[in-house]
This record gives sequence, structure tokens and C-alpha cells, in this order.
Amino acid sequence: MTAGVTPSPLPTLETARLLLRPLVIEDAIQAQALFPCWEIVRFMDAIVPWPYPADGARTFYETVALPAMERGEAWHWTIRLRTSPDTLVGAINLKRGDRENRGFWVAPGWQRRGIATEACAAVNDFWFDVLGFTVLRVGKAVANEASRRISAREGMRLVGTEVRDFVSGRQPGEIWEISAEEWRSRRARRATREHGGSDMTAERTAIAQRCLDAAYDGTMDFPSFVRALMEAGFEGYDVDYRRGTSTYFHTSGESVQLDLPASDTPVAAAFHADTIARAVREAQAQAPGYTYAGFCTKVKAAGCAGYMVSFPGRRVLYFGRTAETHVEHFPR
Repeated sequence: MTAGVTPSPLPTLETARLLLRPLVIEDAIQAQALFPCWEIVRFMDAIVPWPYPADGARTFYETVALPAMERGEAWHWTIRLRTSPDTLVGAINLKRGDRENRGFWVAPGWQRRGIATEACAAVNDFWFDVLGFTVLRVGKAVANEASRRISAREGMRLVGTEVRDFVSGRQPGEIWEISAEEWRSRRARRATREHGGSDMTAERTAIAQRCLDAAYDGTMDFPSFVRALMEAGFEGYDVDYRRGTSTYFHTSGESVQLDLPASDTPVAAAFHADTIARAVREAQAQAPGYTYAGFCTKVKAAGCAGYMVSFPGRRVLYFGRTAETHVEHFPR
């Protein structure tokens, strides 16, 4: 197959929660209502006009996106939830090029729910399996921590640095990449984990894995994380930093165990409950620069060997190597 030959018509991509529909001019109305937001545009290429004009979305669709789709140079989709298929919550695209092949945005009201991670996985499959490209590269600002975490969780590698112009100004940027072979290998390993048991177990494993990935890539906050697991019938979970695992407990009595991302930070011998409490406060306040990976590093350095979360009890019990404990209750 020749790389980049577009199926006609461009298909809707479906995931567990999302519908990625091919872009049409009518989508400009909803996009215009969502896109002009500093949180969305600040780390985009400086070619994006700011302040964003009142006809910016329609102009972009008519003069850039739709013509590129017709020429087979780019592929654009809107992001929608299966539960609300008429409502646009973001957009994602692929494009030919040697330095940057994927871009996306999700409206603030739908961020931190794992939507970007799920949409990226769908278009990655399309890039490699349908279009037949062998390498996917993405560029980003170094300061765009959420996007960097998504790339890292996908197994991408940092292959280059540069200084470039973004909407928020000239600043350091990075180029990340993953090969088709690497992506398919990761996908196969995940499929083996998710489908190793019954269909129900596989579904629960997939839900837990999506939540764990979203926590690490910064696209799902703790309340959304808990809500998603509770809706799937889980009653709690525990994290074991020494074993590098997270186990999710279902009300049926089944459990799902997942591997945590590799970490070089050891669990300190001394248990400091006050430091753990401060880290929890930072997480609850979503303090500037907060990441879940950073939280894990802080509490391990404070002697936390792991923690147990009870949804019915609405509390988290942190424990140390000495069996000392500290309890935090869910915010009211």
C-alpha cells in the first residue's frame, strides 16, 4: 500500500467513549464557540491568530483544513462523546510532514477525563494501519506538560529540541516520535493484558488502564478518576510503590492488577505524614505545575510505600515501610 492513500470517504473512528467524525464546514459554529480560549491556544503554533477572530474557525476550515483533506495532505476529525454525539468537545488531526504529524485540542470543560489520550490512540492506529506511515512525529512546547505526558505514556521518544514560535511566545520546543513497530508492539501487549480473561474482566481491565493512563498523562483529575471507576462498579483500589503495581477491586469480588510506569525514586525509610498531607493539598488544589507523577515522587520521598483508596469510605490510607499510616478524607 502507498503510504497516505486516504480511504474514501474518510471514516468515523470509534473508541470506547468517543466518536471521531470527519470534519465538515458545519462544525465551524461549535468550534468557534469553544476554541478561542487561552488555555487551548497558548501552546499552539504562532500561525494561529490571537486574539482569535469571530470567523476564525470557518476561515480555517475553508482555507486550510478542508482543502488539505481534499488534497490528501491532512486528515481532520471532530471529537465527540458517544453519549452526546451532536456535541463537539474538541478536534484532532493528522498531516503529512517530517517534523509534525498530529495535533489536537479539547475544550476546558472536557479536559482531564482521558479524552485526548483516547482520541490520540485512535488516530495513531489510523496513521499506521490505514494510511501506512512508518513513523509518527509530534512537536510541542517544553512547557506543555500535559501534551508531553501523553506522548510519554504512548511510548514516544524525545528525538529533538528546537526553539520555535508559539501563540504564547518564542520558547523551547521538542519533537517526539514513535515507529509503527513500536506502536503495534505496545498495542499488542495491552491487548494481551485486557483480553486475558472473560469479556467482563477485559472490559474492566480496559477501563482501569484508561484511568491509570489518564492520571499519569494529566488528562483526568482525581474526582473524574474516582467517578469513572465507580461507574464501572469498582469500590476502591490500592497502589504499591515497592512492587510497582496498582490493583482495582470490583464489587463482584474480582480484581484487576496493572503495572505502574517505571520509576527510579525509592521509598524512603522514614515516614513523614506532614509532607504527604501537603502533597495531597497540592493535588486537591491542582497547584501550578502539579502532576500525578510528581505527586508519586513526593510521597515516596516522604516514606509512603503505597496507599489504599475506599470509595464507600471516602478516604485514602497512606502507609510506610514501618507500617505507620496517615488517613486523608475525600473533600466534601
